[in-house]
Amino acid sequence: LPGINLGVTRPNDGVSAYREALEAMRGELHYFYGDGAGPYWFHAEENLNKVAADREGELGAAEITAHVLERVRAAVGRRGDVVVCPEDSAAVPDEAAARLVVLHPDHALPSRTQERDMATETALEMLARRGDAPRVHRNALLFLAARNDELRQLRASARSWLAWRSIIEGERRITGLEGERRRQARENVQRASDEFDDAIARAWRLALAPRQPDPRQASYQLHELATEVGLDGDIVGAAFERLLEAEELAERVSPDHLANLLAEWVWRKDQPDHTEDIPVGELWAMLTANVYLPRLRDRGVLAECIREGVAAGAFGLAAGVDDASSSGYRGFAFGAPPADVPDDALVIEREMAELVRDETPAPAPDASGEEDGDAPDSGAGGGVSEPRTPFGGPTEVTVRVSRRADISLDEMSQLREEIARVLRDDGGDIAVEVTVRASKGEGFTESALRAVRENGAQLGFDIDIPEG
Repeated sequence: LPGINLGVTRPNDGVSAYREALEAMRGELHYFYGDGAGPYWFHAEENLNKVAADREGELGAAEITAHVLERVRAAVGRRGDVVVCPEDSAAVPDEAAARLVVLHPDHALPSRTQERDMATETALEMLARRGDAPRVHRNALLFLAARNDELRQLRASARSWLAWRSIIEGERRITGLEGERRRQARENVQRASDEFDDAIARAWRLALAPRQPDPRQASYQLHELATEVGLDGDIVGAAFERLLEAEELAERVSPDHLANLLAEWVWRKDQPDHTEDIPVGELWAMLTANVYLPRLRDRGVLAECIREGVAAGAFGLAAGVDDASSSGYRGFAFGAPPADVPDDALVIEREMAELVRDETPAPAPDASGEEDGDAPDSGAGGGVSEPRTPFGGPTEVTVRVSRRADISLDEMSQLREEIARVLRDDGGDIAVEVTVRASKGEGFTESALRAVRENGAQLGFDIDIPEG
């Protein structure tokens, strides 16, 4: 380069114009090479940087968006508590469990005042409706959004990756790449792919939590929280962690807090329709529907809170109403943890629970003649003959799934969300066992058996392969 400058520069001319001209040639000419510092030369083979730049310009916005969605969905994976980039509100389920909605890249937060706030508009629309129907479980939704500036960089990274990838694979790949040019292409594909992943982690890092300042008005606001995505690029994990930290989502609720909420919204003695109890299912529906109430991760959080509250005497629990009983309830528990917390059980206001306890007949002495005072202590509050109150259903449930071929990831996710989660939320202890049985008349090859043994050992699986 100094030699070129010396050869072409005239007196009183600066060399910068010639340097810029060389760089322009390097960017525009297919067969002109150089690294910016010299030397420069012409070659019979195409300059791959120029090919990639040209192909970037040929990519349309729709193709870029499609690959961004594909990469984001792959980064998040299959999770029952996450909806990734839905096109509209109809794609977001209306269910009674906390769910994070990763907003579509077309629905972004503004980076400048003149830009439209598509993220807030979309989130509020999803909060209000599911398709054409009003949304019921509004307090179950949370959102994760990106700003326009970060999305512009994300799309640029996607363009670069797609362009370089097309050079080494696909219908437009350049055949005969060898040596330095092949190494250059592969390195650029990997670099662009890494930048693509990094751009996703930098983009979706703003969690939006709905709030309802006035319970009397169906008007909502979105509280914005910046997340901190780690080196693993887990945008969803970072969002949930930040939401829990900010108490916009709860994995535990104190019984006293729940009792105070019930006293304020349900057990109000100044109301003509005052009641001293509420079904658990109705309480859960109330919590997931009203944005001014605490937002719980799932029903298991409520069930655990009720168990703790009954044991501590914050409120009582009954299996149902019994008009023939002196207390008016059956399966009553107060002062000891219940075995189950089904939807039809009744959470009973503390003062009423104390009255029920006092009216419940004391258990008769057993055949050995033991007096009541000799019986084991049932916990604070007394008045309960058994430390755990059953609700009459079976104590064990087994669900089996048999397939003649591989079970799909969708089926595994449904098994977890629609079976295991329901039983766990009802207080059950869950154990999941997956058994793969394979048979082959002429016997499996040694290479297949060796691969199964090695893979099983690496994954920590129990492998049973008969000898011989």
